[in-house]
Amino acid sequence: MTTLMNREFVISALPHRLDLRSPSEYRKIKLSISDKTNVQALLGNTRIFVFVNCEIVKPLAAAPRDGIITFNSEFSKSVSPSLGGAGGGGSSAVSEEELLLSRLLEKAFKKSRAVDTEGLCIIAGEKACIPAFQKCFGDANIREKVWNIRVDIKVLDHDGNLTDCACIATVAALLNFKRPDVTISDQLVTVHTIDEKPYIPLSVHHLPICTTLSIFNNGETILLDPTLLEESAQQSQITFILNTHRELLSVLKSGGSAVSTETVLKCLQIAQLKVADVAELVRNFVKSAEKI
Repeated sequence: MTTLMNREFVISALPHRLDLRSPSEYRKIKLSISDKTNVQALLGNTRIFVFVNCEIVKPLAAAPRDGIITFNSEFSKSVSPSLGGAGGGGSSAVSEEELLLSRLLEKAFKKSRAVDTEGLCIIAGEKACIPAFQKCFGDANIREKVWNIRVDIKVLDHDGNLTDCACIATVAALLNFKRPDVTISDQLVTVHTIDEKPYIPLSVHHLPICTTLSIFNNGETILLDPTLLEESAQQSQITFILNTHRELLSVLKSGGSAVSTETVLKCLQIAQLKVADVAELVRNFVKSAEKI
């Protein structure tokens, strides 16, 4: 009953919002770093933690000269019940919501080729032997040729718009991440410590930024960066993935009722106006993190 009343109140107050934001205004975005690699993003009360790591693995058969980027999402125990998911909190099952978030990030970063995966190829020949770093980077007896960049996304608090918060945290984490340098001599691969050679940042071609909007009253009202309560009352939701040149990389509509072309274009215009500001915030954070 309480939830239903809250939803009705959200709808009756439109276009005004309970947190006093304008319809096209983001909540406060805050980024922080720990251990020089872990990034936490706060979007209002939505909180997501991203950790990036790397290991040497076999390349995929379909892309023998490309490195690999994998995305793995997990919801904390406190978040999973609100989503009705089976995963989170260490459960062996992976919920549909966790899979959807991972796939959306894959679409944003992998399919748009935001990261140079060719630069993650170590060797395109026979066996690679890595005697000094077997425990850290895998078994030296297999054909280890490329770096696998693993991005782990942990949703700690959910107050709406997980997509944008996860994307912001992932962009910041990938820009901040640096991998070990390697040298190759006669099929012998040596992975250097940071004391021997400086670690190398990823080559990022462009910054994919997700922008999510909730649609109400058949498109008459559009709210940027919806809260969890606003999402519970929305008719539809649409997410645009754009780069800093405002070019559309992908679009995702999450359930709900049909959306007219006119409404989609109105949403896109709002998203295009916001992408540069979000990208600049991330870049400024990465610059400040480098000084730590």
